[in-house]
Amino acid sequence: MNFFAMITVAAMLLNVACNNPEKKRKAIAYPDKIYSTDSLNIHYTIDGAGDTTLFFIHGWAINHSYWSNQVSGFSARYKVVTVDLPGFGASEPGRKEYTIEKYADDIAAVIDQLNLENVILIGHSMSGDIVIEALRKHPQHISGLVGIDNFQDVGRIITLKDQQEIQNFMDALKKSYQQTAGTYADQTLFHKDTDTAIRKKVINDIKMADSTVAISALEGLLKYQQQERTVLQQLTLPLLLVNSDANPVDTMALAKFCRSGFQVFYVPSTRHYPMIEKPEEFNRALQNAINSIPHRNETTKNR
Repeated sequence: MNFFAMITVAAMLLNVACNNPEKKRKAIAYPDKIYSTDSLNIHYTIDGAGDTTLFFIHGWAINHSYWSNQVSGFSARYKVVTVDLPGFGASEPGRKEYTIEKYADDIAAVIDQLNLENVILIGHSMSGDIVIEALRKHPQHISGLVGIDNFQDVGRIITLKDQQEIQNFMDALKKSYQQTAGTYADQTLFHKDTDTAIRKKVINDIKMADSTVAISALEGLLKYQQQERTVLQQLTLPLLLVNSDANPVDTMALAKFCRSGFQVFYVPSTRHYPMIEKPEEFNRALQNAINSIPHRNETTKNR
């Protein structure tokens, strides 16, 4: 079923529900503000209704607005939640360190405060590590994991040369964040056919992020990736990936570490931001990933 057909069906179902009192859902009052365990205000949006929650988590140095096409595309069938991770977007900063582990706690805090059930976590870029850590630490109410353009090369061995290049990049970020981050984004994160407006938006958002937060979050990611394989081995749910085809997934390596199983769904001719580069194609791939999650309604009940 194509995108426009899905919208038509959703509209028909909505019309039936509106004309049948027995099918109307009771309005739910959500809190005006939600907070992390260290009392930072977390900006969130929630749309739609349904037994399954799609929880979208943005990547490094961007914000929840990158999911706008998914909010509109999925909220007719699902409850859809987006957040700004603390220190990014409209969420409050205030930590000494921005670690993957703490961000996983933030996701759990949002799930608890919004009383979400049957949650499918969807994490872009660095948030792929956030969602696997969230499942490891807080498995309650989580029924599915979807990574967006991540886990391509979990088998890669980091050499001394790699370590030196990473250190040089981090040093350059600390010396001149905007210039270094902007150049990095422009040269590595886009497909040759990526729309100019999208390219400008991403580069500007990354450059304008709080440099202290962005650098700390990247350091936290690099540190966490030292244990990433161990966490993948401990997963209790299959890992689903919706990735660009620019860097194909090393499936042999992922199979070695991701013992709970995995599937990869590609969005052709995109780079690191398939959800905004080709939103309709991305939404179809994401729907296929969601459809592959077995017994979603039963999964969390049995935890």
